[in-house]
Amino acid sequence: MAPLYNVGDRVKVMFPEAGFVGSFFLPTVLLLLDNGHVYVQFHHLLTSSGFFFLRDVIEVVNIRPMPPFIETVEYAVHDLVEVFVNDGWWLGRVIDIYVVDGYYEIHFAGYDEVSFNVFYDMRPHLVWEDNSFIGMENLECAVLPDISNNAAIPEEATASTISPSDRILDISAP
Repeated sequence: MAPLYNVGDRVKVMFPEAGFVGSFFLPTVLLLLDNGHVYVQFHHLLTSSGFFFLRDVIEVVNIRPMPPFIETVEYAVHDLVEVFVNDGWWLGRVIDIYVVDGYYEIHFAGYDEVSFNVFYDMRPHLVWEDNSFIGMENLECAVLPDISNNAAIPEEATASTISPSDRILDISAP
């Protein structure tokens, strides 16, 4: 069977650990391993020293191809979107639009957090299903996934400050 990804491919990686559900980060594939894993280098995540881009071994089940570019400059209330914050793309829903300022208020499912974003830090949410991307308008049920068991990520624990060894720790609020 041919590999799903090739060395040099830009991909998106999801971390299933608490505090990261509903997000994905962008690396480049550096090496294909024989054990169902891929060695990658992230574009926005840094090592704990803060000087080098993070490299990590990732299970193939947590990797997806890069979604196609969709030029969208307007969203409506209730649209599912992916927003670039905290060094990664996070799944959210538009809850308000500030037309004069050009901002969208986004709520992140499972986290008691909102952010205000401009359209160029957002893109429509696409689902990877049966080896292709599907827009939310083509799904039977366009709801946010249930990630309510995850607590909000503390301000001081953004992705760029979490070292690889700390990444899988439970950073949920007490």
